[in-house]
Amino acid sequence: MDVDFAAIRGTTRKAFAEALKPLGFQPHGRDFVQRDTPYTLDLVADTPYVDQRPLTSFASIKTRHGPVAAILFEDAIADRVAAFVHWGDLESLDVAERAVAARSRSVRWSSIEAALRQLDASAPVDAKRLAIAVNRVRQAYGSRKRATRSVGSRKV
Repeated sequence: MDVDFAAIRGTTRKAFAEALKPLGFQPHGRDFVQRDTPYTLDLVADTPYVDQRPLTSFASIKTRHGPVAAILFEDAIADRVAAFVHWGDLESLDVAERAVAARSRSVRWSSIEAALRQLDASAPVDAKRLAIAVNRVRQAYGSRKRATRSVGSRKV
């Protein structure tokens, strides 16, 4: 229930707090909270990571206030899978599956698989969880593709 922001262009916590003030967000410990939303905002380290890998490539999302850099879809999936691999967080794996199923027509499996191959699964339990996760995410990717093909030209 939080949204992580990385200060990839040198933003300070003070500047972040000032930018959020007009939206009603106030500092509360490490997070920023606003009484009308269940989500908290968190300003994380200046370099975002997935597992032990620093992220250096980002997607650019155009907004009316200018572009916003966001982590790539494949890296977001790898991040959720890493939470399952290292902490057994099934909810994170479920999120990865649903996201992949929803985007299966606009993303290549090879891109997702490449991001997943970069996760550290050197511990035996981590290797077992990664194998489970890759299988489930691959099935989620394939199930949406099969559903689309089975209805012919009608979009699902």
